[in-house]
Amino acid sequence: MSKKDKQQFKENCKKSYHEKTEKHISEINDKRRESRRQFMKNKPNYNGVYFDSIWELNVYKYCIKNNISIIREPISIEYIFNNKTLSAYPDFLIKNTLVEIKGNQFVKQDGTWINPYAKEDSGAMEAKHQALLKANVKIWYEKDVNDFLSRNLEVN
Repeated sequence: MSKKDKQQFKENCKKSYHEKTEKHISEINDKRRESRRQFMKNKPNYNGVYFDSIWELNVYKYCIKNNISIIREPISIEYIFNNKTLSAYPDFLIKNTLVEIKGNQFVKQDGTWINPYAKEDSGAMEAKHQALLKANVKIWYEKDVNDFLSRNLEVN
């Protein structure tokens, strides 16, 4: 095989590899997008903003209706659990206060967090809880949400 033929063969292989790789990546991205669509279609939303709970949705709508500054998942807070770096996303920045809304089912009597749906993830939930507290995120439970919505809880 001549040098020119070898070069042409090499270029054809690269081209074929890149086309297959690009197609594969595109297929993976399509699957991710579809998976995300399926996941999100069951989540409450308001004007294209998705929420993990009705409580979050109600707080957001209340702020919009009452001209209270609110941003959904404004920052990420990194924390370590089992030698892995994870990220927590506080639900809102309301005025100048970071707020995480959590259902009572996620809290044990001693105040630590658990995952009632996957007990094996409870350690990670408590690590997230501690990271949010360390970052001065206000944790709102059912009473806090109800107090805010009935104007009995002020946010700075």
